[in-house]
Amino acid sequence: MSTSRYRCIHCDHVFEVEGEAGAELRCPKCHRVHDQVPVAETSGEPWYRRNVTIGAAVLLLLAGAAVLVYVLRSGSTRSGQPEPPRIPAASIAEVEALVGRAPETAGTDLLLGKVSGSATDKARALGTLLRALVDRQQLAVQDVEAPLDLLERELLDPVPLLERLGQGPPSVTSLEAALLALRVARAVGLTADVVRVERYGAAQAPADPSGLFGHYAVAVRDGATTVHLDPTQPGGVAAESPEAVVVSDAACGGILEAYRGLKAFLPRPDRPRPDRMGASQHLDKAKTLAGDQPAVRMAITFTSLQEAPGDAFAQCEAVLKSATPSQQVAVAEIYATLGRTDEVERLLSEAERVYPAWPRIPLVRAQLALLRAGVLAMAELAKGHPGALPPEAETRMKEQIQRLGLSESDKPDDQFAILRRQLDAADKLGGSRSAGRMRELYAVTASDYRLSQGDLDGARALLEESSRANPDSPTTALPLAGLLIATGDEDAARRVLEPATAKAGGTIDQLMGAARALGDQIRQKLQLAAAPSVRPFDLSAPGLGVPPTEPSLRMPSLGGSRPGGLGQGLQLRF
Repeated sequence: MSTSRYRCIHCDHVFEVEGEAGAELRCPKCHRVHDQVPVAETSGEPWYRRNVTIGAAVLLLLAGAAVLVYVLRSGSTRSGQPEPPRIPAASIAEVEALVGRAPETAGTDLLLGKVSGSATDKARALGTLLRALVDRQQLAVQDVEAPLDLLERELLDPVPLLERLGQGPPSVTSLEAALLALRVARAVGLTADVVRVERYGAAQAPADPSGLFGHYAVAVRDGATTVHLDPTQPGGVAAESPEAVVVSDAACGGILEAYRGLKAFLPRPDRPRPDRMGASQHLDKAKTLAGDQPAVRMAITFTSLQEAPGDAFAQCEAVLKSATPSQQVAVAEIYATLGRTDEVERLLSEAERVYPAWPRIPLVRAQLALLRAGVLAMAELAKGHPGALPPEAETRMKEQIQRLGLSESDKPDDQFAILRRQLDAADKLGGSRSAGRMRELYAVTASDYRLSQGDLDGARALLEESSRANPDSPTTALPLAGLLIATGDEDAARRVLEPATAKAGGTIDQLMGAARALGDQIRQKLQLAAAPSVRPFDLSAPGLGVPPTEPSLRMPSLGGSRPGGLGQGLQLRF
């Protein structure tokens, strides 16, 4: 009896059948009937194994089908997700409106499309236009040196910023100016992105005066050439190539939200206490858009210092993992504020090798000396007048002395001397607004210490010198007025306070009431021997930035208040 081989066309199973041809065929594997075809005797392998050419073609078709399915599925998945935020190009009307602010500026015809030119030509024309707006005082671009500066910035999106140009010069950060330039650059067909600039060329100081908020420009690419638009530079275009990193459109929005969050958190004349809810809303948006950006992390740090110092440390450590030298200084400043002195000098020394001409570095050292002086003054009070501090405050004071690298034998005057030397060093490097604020704090702190020693004339001389330099500053005006009231001269106190009324955010009567309260404290300080139990040297007094309970953690600039509800103002870094 003959044996025949068949293959099932459904399951590809090959089997043998004994008997004559024509009998009913059933696949022993899938049990289908009449779906079998004879197999040649030369080989029992499937057809696609014998025919290499056809088999390869089929495999390619199968692979192509798989790729097609993957692409289609991937496309449908991505289409269900929101696109990353992208800053749109400006409209033609917006470009014309911007050019209309300085129509005679060279290169405006390029921007309006009246003449043709390369991308580099258009970029330079846009830089020239932006710089012309600055020179004509239609736009004020200044980076944020300290959080307090945010109160003077408008923090506008590009569209309202363009509208504001015709209503007086808006004061904006370099980020706001960069976003405006980015929209116009894209409108005229340029390939552009915002970049965060560390420094231009081999400059001995960073472009960002704060080290943490960032300095921003717009990079326009034209083949192998990149033009950096920066209205703070002469001609509106950087002459030297910068050390810079690209910042995505979404991250730019997140950083701007971080600015707004910190601005809401700061006390101001019309709102002495922080707007914590508003700050939280802005910072939540910032974390969603740009949670890994140093500026966002540092904004979160500042708002966490009082209630969650552990979170503040965590944010600082995250920044340090990829920090630039300028960002190291910003972290060192926060570490100094929190008393983590073991890391401060190392970070400052590393940054100083890169930026030997940056005044921020000696300012951080001055800030650390100020903190140490305040704690030592409290220690001196506790030593000379037992019982003047509660036991809990005295215990925390001793902890602070250890954390700040001090011993109880150190003297406040030694730290005041260090502070003055560091301020002088900062002035020699060009100085800054923060240096002026630090001198005011030095005057207030040192005068308070002089009063505790019974040196009324020395205290008054320090405050009067500072007040003459900044007559409208409530930081020194209020304690000076208190001292004058303590000596019986209310008329002189009123004259001192009147110029500072606007910045203090209160009426002259409110300020006088606060000064009288300070006057009472000053009288107590001058009577230490007679009444030590009243805690006359109270570091939580509004004239001094550090409370006896936690001198390095209070951060009075973030919500402290003077008697009568007046904002205490921004101190230390602020």
